[in-house]
Amino acid sequence: MKSQKLTKVIVFLCITFGVVFWSAVAAYVVAPKGDQIPALTVQAPTEQDPDLLAKAADLGIDVSNITLRYGETSAEKRMAEYTYTEYDDESVSYKIVVRPNPSTNEVYASFAHEYYHYYWDTHKEVRSVAPLVRVLYTSYPALYDRMATYRNQGMVDASEDFANELYAIICTEVNSSAISADLQTYCSNGVPNRSMITSIY
Repeated sequence: MKSQKLTKVIVFLCITFGVVFWSAVAAYVVAPKGDQIPALTVQAPTEQDPDLLAKAADLGIDVSNITLRYGETSAEKRMAEYTYTEYDDESVSYKIVVRPNPSTNEVYASFAHEYYHYYWDTHKEVRSVAPLVRVLYTSYPALYDRMATYRNQGMVDASEDFANELYAIICTEVNSSAISADLQTYCSNGVPNRSMITSIY
């Protein structure tokens, strides 16, 4: 009698374990992993300034998913601003606002700078550039001084945000002669026609 009860208990435990185990396996198999995670729906641009569209074509960049406009006045604090907005883990929108400026090169440079941030967000492979931009940052005094603004804002040198800013600044402000061939490739992948921008350093 005891033997029968023990057998029933063992059978019950085996069945229970089997159900739990195979349920877990099924959940693991069907769960999205890494790059299989469903992408957010990209919202259509709400406006695209014709002049900025023309400059995007000059730079060779794809702005089909980006709202583009000039700022209200040239007195705005920032040369340009890139905005990434996520809505309830379902959709995302991108926007670049460029400050009006009489200098055409400054418009190209600030526009391209913000586009590099967009490129960083939408092309994960570009983040492998971080070691390269940090090498230049530590060996190029003018670039180190240029980044003082971000350090003073509390941005940590080793952070991804800092590498993001370095990438955008190096590709739009530093002379190509100071940039390694590998790093130039990353810059050109983001903005194919970098020759439209006159370097500062």
